[in-house]
Amino acid sequence: MRHLILILLIFGLSGCLSVRVPQLPKVDRLINPSDNPRKDERWLLTHGSYKRTMVPIDIRVGTIFLGGSGEYIVIDDKGVIKTQARMSGSQNIYNWRSDRENPLLITIFKNSSQYSKDRCTEVTDFELSCSRINIANKITYKAIREDNRFVGYEWQHPSTGKIVTLKDKRWIQ
Repeated sequence: MRHLILILLIFGLSGCLSVRVPQLPKVDRLINPSDNPRKDERWLLTHGSYKRTMVPIDIRVGTIFLGGSGEYIVIDDKGVIKTQARMSGSQNIYNWRSDRENPLLITIFKNSSQYSKDRCTEVTDFELSCSRINIANKITYKAIREDNRFVGYEWQHPSTGKIVTLKDKRWIQ
């Protein structure tokens, strides 16, 4: 009887060890980074003295950049920042939402509560110049392109007003 229980236990455990999550390919891609076609790319996130290496993963709406300490940045496929989370040791999550009728009016949310608004004008296809309600200086959002691909992004942190950069390490001079 002991042998039968032991055999059933071994077969039962071996089945648990081979479970995969094919119905959740995005989760599978995060768990198995070898499936990421951009797995060898490294980007540098900088905010003041804070620096972090980030790994890009293409998602349906753009790219998510993941850091080693839980920080992440989401940039849409047009080069516009959508989310900045857990940077510089903070647990705050910021989200940018463009107004449907006026895409140059951007609302910023901090931890799901409205935080600020930016009124912008388009400088170029990949650069906006904005004024923010709680900051006197001009705010700039930039997407930097080289050889028909994005190689960097710049924006101002919603709370500190400091410049945040995210650049492909292969393009850093």
